[in-house]
Amino acid sequence: MSSRQPAETLPPVAIDRWARRTMVFEQMLSRAFNGNTPPELSKMLDEVKRLVKQVAELRSESVKEQRKLEGVEMRGRDGRQRFGFAVDALGIDASRARDEARLARADIVPETQRVTEAKAALMEAHREMLTWEGRSAFQEPYEGLREAYITAAAEVATWMKARRGEKAAQERAETRDREVLDLEFQIQELRGALAKLEQTVDAEQAESQGRIAGFDKKTEAFQVELLSIATRFCAPLRRRPELSSLFQELEADAAAA
Repeated sequence: MSSRQPAETLPPVAIDRWARRTMVFEQMLSRAFNGNTPPELSKMLDEVKRLVKQVAELRSESVKEQRKLEGVEMRGRDGRQRFGFAVDALGIDASRARDEARLARADIVPETQRVTEAKAALMEAHREMLTWEGRSAFQEPYEGLREAYITAAAEVATWMKARRGEKAAQERAETRDREVLDLEFQIQELRGALAKLEQTVDAEQAESQGRIAGFDKKTEAFQVELLSIATRFCAPLRRRPELSSLFQELEADAAAA
């Protein structure tokens, strides 16, 4: 047996090594007291076991919460990527739709010009028709009167055709404008959904991080208490030579951590 004395304080170790320490503590009591363990030491060992179990449970809960946090973060990344792609695609469509709407509005101008010219020609034909009606006074059917009516009828047809072209151009422009508005509405809806996702993810992350921090704080407090109780447990046993090898085992286990 080694003559080296055990350290006066019990070195801290990771929680997964406390199960091994607990087994060593039990061996100490068995070797030192052979079934006649003082109640105070038994009570402290029970408290060590209880704290080890609580810390293990807290660590398990913390791991679960960490996985939940990772899932929330992944969902946030996937959502941002999905919404980003959708907004980009709609942005391209909206840009193209604006160009088409601008061209459609520009197409109205020549159609309106044709309407204006057709109306002017009809007004001229109407004046000619009135002139011949005045001469005829509906008493003599002059050839000029017939020709004035024919010309006026042709100009009305031209005006009608020009007006149909203008209306069609206006409808095309209005359709393109509605497409632009619809695409812009979809983009705003996606941005709103993305903002809502960000808020939800941020809230869930904050909640998980708070819970993890709470677990860590409790774990740290339990570990401090655990080390304190274990050190007090070991204090009256350190001078027992038959336990020297067990104390050295504790120290070696801690050094290997």
